[in-house]
Amino acid sequence: MMYSFLVTKIEIMTVPMIVWTVYIGIAIGVIMTYYNKSVLGKAIRALLEKEAFGEEKALTAEALGFAGNRVILNSIRRGALARFVHTVGEEEKRYYLVEDERHRAELRYSNKGTDLYVVIVSLVIFLLVAFVAARYLTDWISAAGDIIS
Repeated sequence: MMYSFLVTKIEIMTVPMIVWTVYIGIAIGVIMTYYNKSVLGKAIRALLEKEAFGEEKALTAEALGFAGNRVILNSIRRGALARFVHTVGEEEKRYYLVEDERHRAELRYSNKGTDLYVVIVSLVIFLLVAFVAARYLTDWISAAGDIIS
């Protein structure tokens, strides 16, 4: 009985606003995943490729190919990459991964399945689902309320 009361009190504008808010959250998540894996992942993949594991095998940003990339360097200093990429040296910083964190870094920043095509297709599919949900979900909720009551 109480559920039926709640279902009939939902305003028409509330459901579409919730649907679009969820879509915006999903879109931001998809875009951030792509950014992390494609942009920031370059640093991790370079360290893995050059096998820079431990302080003794640490390499400079020039040797790793991201010397001029401020986004990666800032992320290593105090961003998402700071968890995995470690530095050594005062004047000339060198970068390395800890062997124990290698697998987690590989999983988080691998480039598999995150090309731009997948991002665009995902956003379009979620957009279509959001359109359908925003248009018909209120009707479906009202019908469910009628059936229950």
